[in-house]
Amino acid sequence: MGVWHRNVRYNCRILLTYKKIFFIRPKVSLVDDGLYREARHFTAWVKERTTETYCLEKDVSDITGQMTVPIAEPVLSTFGYIGRVSGKYF
Repeated sequence: MGVWHRNVRYNCRILLTYKKIFFIRPKVSLVDDGLYREARHFTAWVKERTTETYCLEKDVSDITGQMTVPIAEPVLSTFGYIGRVSGKYF
């Protein structure tokens, strides 16, 4: 999803549930090979280990009840579980 933050457009993933946005994660590297030219429209996120505050638009804010949400390259914890193969966690 394209997100404008401080007059820069980022191609982002948004982690959300029903009526709750947890964070916005901009792409760190953009595709510029073959038919794809993401850099025409978007900018890569270059702020490592930096969390900023993104002010939500009024329409989204009315639905979620949130005024701001973090925008960053977060590290998510999986509580020690990386995946599941044949019923066993590894």
